Amino acid sequence: MATLLTGDPHRAEELLQDCLVKLYVRWRRVSDGDPDAYLKRMLVNGNVSWWRRRRRELLTAVPEHHDGRSSHQPEPDDDELRR
Repeated sequence: MATLLTGDPHRAEELLQDCLVKLYVRWRRVSDGDPDAYLKRMLVNGNVSWWRRRRRELLTAVPEHHDGRSSHQPEPDDDELRR
């Protein structure tokens, strides 16, 4: 399930390991109910949290210049803008 959620077997292993550690800590509370369902929910929540952290990091990346262009890009002329 972790591989299906993440699409990457290495990240799936990390996600599963993190969730199993958290499940071990909460085992006394969880063992009376349905631990499989609890673990599946932890996997989904952990993947969503990773995706949100990654997206936030990408969205807040600071460009080299404040105008959004890097120093190696020349100023576009009118013809380029029209195209």
